[in-house]
Amino acid sequence: MSNLSELLPTGGGQNVVELTADGAITAGQAVALQSDGTIAPITETSVAQAIGTPVAFSSGGASDFSVMFDEASEKTVIVYRDQANSNRATAVVATVSGTSISYGTPVAFSAASANAVNAIYVPSIEGVVVVLTQGSVMRCFTGVVSGTSISFAEQAQFGTGFSSYTAITYNSRDNLIVVAWADGSNSNYGTARAARVSRGSVIWGTAIVFNSATTRYISCAYNYNFDYFAVVYQPNTSSPLTSKVVSFTRSLYSTSADFNTFYGPQGLNVSSPSLSSMAAVPNTDQFIAISQNEFRRGSFSPDYGISWDPLTEYTIPTLITKATVLWLPNSSQYLIVGEDPPDAQAVLATPLGANTLIGSPITLDTPIDQGAAAGYDPIQKKIVVAYEHTDPSTAGKAVVFQNAYSYSNNADFIGFAVDAIADGASGNVNVYGGISENQTGLTPASDYYIKSDASLAEESSILDIASSTYAGNCFNVGVQDFSPQGIAFNTDGTKMFIVGIGNDSVYQYSLTTGFDLNTASYDSVSFSVASQDADPRELEFNTDGTKMFVIGSASDAVYQYSLTTGFDLSTASYDSVSFSVATEDSNPYGFTFNNDGTKMFVSGLGSDSVFQYSLTTGFDLSTASYDSVSFNVSSVFANLGQVKFNLDGTKMFLLDSNTKGIVELNLSTAFDISTASFSSGISIWTDDSLAGVPNQPNSFTFNSDHTKFYVVGRSPNGVAEFTMNPSPTNVKVGKAISTTAINLVDV
Repeated sequence: MSNLSELLPTGGGQNVVELTADGAITAGQAVALQSDGTIAPITETSVAQAIGTPVAFSSGGASDFSVMFDEASEKTVIVYRDQANSNRATAVVATVSGTSISYGTPVAFSAASANAVNAIYVPSIEGVVVVLTQGSVMRCFTGVVSGTSISFAEQAQFGTGFSSYTAITYNSRDNLIVVAWADGSNSNYGTARAARVSRGSVIWGTAIVFNSATTRYISCAYNYNFDYFAVVYQPNTSSPLTSKVVSFTRSLYSTSADFNTFYGPQGLNVSSPSLSSMAAVPNTDQFIAISQNEFRRGSFSPDYGISWDPLTEYTIPTLITKATVLWLPNSSQYLIVGEDPPDAQAVLATPLGANTLIGSPITLDTPIDQGAAAGYDPIQKKIVVAYEHTDPSTAGKAVVFQNAYSYSNNADFIGFAVDAIADGASGNVNVYGGISENQTGLTPASDYYIKSDASLAEESSILDIASSTYAGNCFNVGVQDFSPQGIAFNTDGTKMFIVGIGNDSVYQYSLTTGFDLNTASYDSVSFSVASQDADPRELEFNTDGTKMFVIGSASDAVYQYSLTTGFDLSTASYDSVSFSVATEDSNPYGFTFNNDGTKMFVSGLGSDSVFQYSLTTGFDLSTASYDSVSFNVSSVFANLGQVKFNLDGTKMFLLDSNTKGIVELNLSTAFDISTASFSSGISIWTDDSLAGVPNQPNSFTFNSDHTKFYVVGRSPNGVAEFTMNPSPTNVKVGKAISTTAINLVDV
């Protein structure tokens, strides 16, 4: 909640305020201020996945579904073509309670058979807008919910000719609807038209043609951040899916200037589409799209439009007829819903920075037909899915799907209870500016945060790769090697080492200030490893720098070297000790050790897996053996590169050099990759504005306390520095002044 201070009672003492408890509170417990002025313990609540019982909304066949949440009435509206009523466009108002759903009376609003029915909720009119083909006319209707019923008014037509494909989206910045369709009066050319909408009228601008050929499988979305409309379509009957982006001119909505073609088509690399659906991810530059069996992510840039990276193709169930892709804000996931015959299926996709984890299909109902459509209810945080059920009789049905998620009230943290407070009683709370003296186990001078589960955590323990930011510091090593591959530092960051395949050598640099790239310079010291491997990919040192290790993908082995002076390459020599990993992977790219060198981990491009090894003597390759433990990431990674761990081995970090992302995984047992699970991630290169960040990252490493990480790669040939930040789900509390006391600082 915002402006917490407005709810604080007056007359509080020295940053101690008397407040009433909603629930029992223990002494020293973190509390949140609620909207009614009471306090409650900070808690994290988990909501389990659930599927309700499907309920029919029509007595016969149904198709062309659209599902949307009506914010004004807090109801869900299902628009469809009612096959039991001459295929007339029909709408029904649904009420969701838990995972149960009930309906008002369906309302048919087209005078005759309708096709290509699509609808969207428009907040400015507190109602829905529907577009469809009726006969040889493109018609538009507005509908307003009252109770459990809905009434419609027909508005101005937007085209002529029959169309099999329509799509509609809403430009919330300018209060415009945008429709894209295959124009039957113009050889089914892809056409788009914007309109300003009110309850009483829809004023159309001039239509523009975005594809001068037969156009099919149209979907569209609007990106609020950049004020652009995007459309995905098949540009002719034999071409792959592609996309186009147009910009809006807000002041001239009634002329052809209401939007102008701005970017040329961008291919999605989907060769045989049979449907499409797309959405914009709020507060980002991201668009998401699906075809019948592929999920795609694309990034928008004012410089080049949407870039659909072919390396972010993910396989999903083969869907037919109709499908929906949505963004779920409660769990920060994408939801894909459709028909994988004969089932209505849902797939949850979790973004991991530049990568995506596709979940297993979830069957919602069976058997079904005519595809499926879905809408998200942000009040109840549930999804309504509509489809045609076919056994024992044909009927339009909907089911409520609850995705799993968790939430916390830690964002409303106000302070710590001085003493225990009974439910309904009043008691004192140390608030910001005060000192809580009934904590335990604190580290003096450390900053502390309240986690979503109400526990106190030092800042160093909650740094999140997904929250990292580019520090703006970079250092070019291209003079030494045109293809730098790996990077390492000494313990205090005053020495940096780069291995490259341009000359198959390791290079040494000095930093007058530890880990500060701005102070780096080349030592004119290098060491060739070409005699061991002509394709060196990464290097590591033991803790005192007297041993160096290099992995090579030419011979698929790790090599060991000795340095008579720690971290001084001029004293390096080959130990004639190597360890082959060829049996596990034919193209190893990265490796690392645990803290004492008794575990080694190798990441391989050949198998897209991480492999675990044991060394009976730390950092002695002659004692290494394979643990027969591996972790495959092929479902998420396009090109597995380097592997790293945090200081205590409870987090593993993997680089995907193709998607230009780093993915973070949690390990329930330290340095045991068999216990790994995906957590989050970051895209380390997004556009040319990140000057100095390699567009082709090859490796990365951390500084000694893991508050920073450094990426090495090509284009440009150098190193870039990133700062690790706490996850935004944690709320800063203050600084510990003793092992039991914390000074609460409002930030």
